[in-house]
Amino acid sequence: MLLTTTDFMKTFFIPHSIALFVCLIGLCHTPVSGQSIPDYLGQNKTVFLPETPQSYALFDSAFYQNDVFLAGEIHGYAVPQTLDLALLTHLNKRVGLRYYLAEMDGAQADLVNQYLETGQTALLDSLFSGFLVQTHAGTSQWGNREFYQKIVSIRTYNQTRQASLRIRFLGVDWFQSDGRYALRQLRTLVEQRTQPTGTCPELDSLIHVCRQPGLSIARLLPFAKAIRANRLTYPDLYRDWLDNQHTNFLQTIETLCLYADNVRTRDA
Repeated sequence: MLLTTTDFMKTFFIPHSIALFVCLIGLCHTPVSGQSIPDYLGQNKTVFLPETPQSYALFDSAFYQNDVFLAGEIHGYAVPQTLDLALLTHLNKRVGLRYYLAEMDGAQADLVNQYLETGQTALLDSLFSGFLVQTHAGTSQWGNREFYQKIVSIRTYNQTRQASLRIRFLGVDWFQSDGRYALRQLRTLVEQRTQPTGTCPELDSLIHVCRQPGLSIARLLPFAKAIRANRLTYPDLYRDWLDNQHTNFLQTIETLCLYADNVRTRDA
């Protein structure tokens, strides 16, 4: 069978705990001596038709008890997006899967989630304009109409589910487009909030830098580890100040800490 690269993975949420559930959709490709790849694949394949309920009988009870579901794909093909959407909605109904771990940074995922909540296509369009630039440059394959339409379909599906069961995206990649989205998100977060009360020079310095023109990853790196330590010392101050942006802020700071340590691979 064929081993395809796992370009995204999905998790689901159970009330009061988070569990990750795993399965490989594209299985192992082990070259067979004296046999061509097309012949081997022809003899080792399983037909899965998303629109046919019988196809889901392929998955036994153990499948649904795994921790992370991984779906393989081949770049440039439209069918995996259809399969992905079918499995995503099936698992949401069957086991309450909620979180889609996506090959994008946290700020990009936040744009998707804002679209999923509001339906404002301008949010999705701004994200895909960047994807198209990367796709044309040969550094990404996300700038395609099938992926766009899949997100639109997820929003449509979400509208049929209660709020606690709606699918959301989590970005698990390092900064994309030189931090363009993360920097814009951080600046907006700071500008929308008043200066927190109390003595917190580390956070004061970060806020000051974010409000200056020419914000860049390089200008933020000196503050990253100090902010991480400061948050652990004053968790309530940060939680109250950040409110619903707490997770987005922490993800940006943790990624900056990796950059400060010169760890800049997507697998970090």
